[in-house]
Amino acid sequence: MTFPLFSKIVSDLSILTGKKYFWWTLLLLLFFPLAVLVLFNHPSADDYCYVVSAFKQGYWEAQWSTYNNWTGRYTSTFLLDSGPLLYGSFVGYKMQNLILLVLTAVSGLYFVKTLMNKKDIDVSVIAVSVCVLFLYLVKMPTLTEGFYWLSGAITYQLANTATLVVIVIVLNLRKEYKLWKVITAFVLCFLICGSNETSMIELIYILCALMAFEYASARSIPKYYYALLVISLIGAAIIIFAPGNAIRSSYFHGEKNIINALILAGGVGLSRMQEWLQDILILLVLFLPFLKQTEVFSDNERKITPVILILYPFFIVGILIVGYFPAFWSVGFEPPLRTVNVLYWIFTFSCLHYAILLVTYIKQKGGVFVVVPQFVLWILVFIAFRDLAPQNNLRTASMDVVSGRAITYDREMEERYQAMERSKGNDVVFKPLTAMPKSIFCTDIESEHPEDWKNVCMADYFHLKSLNLTKSTE
Repeated sequence: MTFPLFSKIVSDLSILTGKKYFWWTLLLLLFFPLAVLVLFNHPSADDYCYVVSAFKQGYWEAQWSTYNNWTGRYTSTFLLDSGPLLYGSFVGYKMQNLILLVLTAVSGLYFVKTLMNKKDIDVSVIAVSVCVLFLYLVKMPTLTEGFYWLSGAITYQLANTATLVVIVIVLNLRKEYKLWKVITAFVLCFLICGSNETSMIELIYILCALMAFEYASARSIPKYYYALLVISLIGAAIIIFAPGNAIRSSYFHGEKNIINALILAGGVGLSRMQEWLQDILILLVLFLPFLKQTEVFSDNERKITPVILILYPFFIVGILIVGYFPAFWSVGFEPPLRTVNVLYWIFTFSCLHYAILLVTYIKQKGGVFVVVPQFVLWILVFIAFRDLAPQNNLRTASMDVVSGRAITYDREMEERYQAMERSKGNDVVFKPLTAMPKSIFCTDIESEHPEDWKNVCMADYFHLKSLNLTKSTE
């Protein structure tokens, strides 16, 4: 029995998937709802606190005070204290959101191009980039803190994109050594380590793994790897031994038990891997025709060996253990979801890298790829749709716009700003927000607690005597 209409649809899709404009369109559509939400985003909580600190103490004094009394994250503190809010620009705050989305897309695109050993961005590069970025965006643990709450986004997602850039640079240096690229990698490593502890420890772990990969595939380790590792360790020392970290850690009472922390990190890491891996594997199989277009290294470049392929899954597991360990060791429980975003980002791209290494190895050995039967592909499409369609970040973001939640939230926040401008030096009381978009809203001020730190920071930013919220009747 034949189905002419179905066959025509499949044929037309096959033609479309071979066109660049099709994949560029999908890439733009992927980020479109997220970019629209930028228009309705507003600062909250720590966003105000960082700027108020710079107002009160002076910019450089605020840096020093934070380092000595709260955290050693020198990169994040520097960027958050000097953001557009310091100059009263809420448009600039939103532009930071947009820039971060663009950097996420661009870093992913060029990372895929590098892994596939392509000279240009062709159809296969764009298609695989759509695959991996789609995976990250739909299932990232927290979209809100990953992009729209800038205190979290600047601290974590910016470091994510910088980590990919560092890997792209070092993988290309063996082909074409340029001093400015080396210097750029040095600077980025130092800045990544100063962003947050998770990105810091993952960067050092990745650099060590890349050094092992270079030795296993090319029987040598370029000297710049050692320099990158030293600079990263210096950045790590600056953040770890900051006096503020000791003060901050005193608020938590972790057991500081290495064995117990490793066991917990391993258990949670393996659980997360099981949760994430199914959809990653399904989409990689579906995108296999594009992955097979990976260019094989020339004879004088690195060779993929069975040892590399055997050990690489252990590296992937290590990503999760290394990422979860600090939280279990220091505070005794799982890290916040914005931290897990980092692990999912690195895990997803590492799985892609492993798939490309397998393809490269098969090509180097002159092997033949097994053709996946069409009925199996449609089963995989069904499974992926069943898992991802009911609830995912992109669907939630789109519904925030379509339902009007984001628009209503934006209007109510603008009304608050106008009221606060008219009430400088006075006590101000607001009613609770009626619309809270799930994708972009982070946290409101506290009700009936004007002394709460969130209320105080926002009140100080708008030069109010106090700021309060009436208790919700819901």
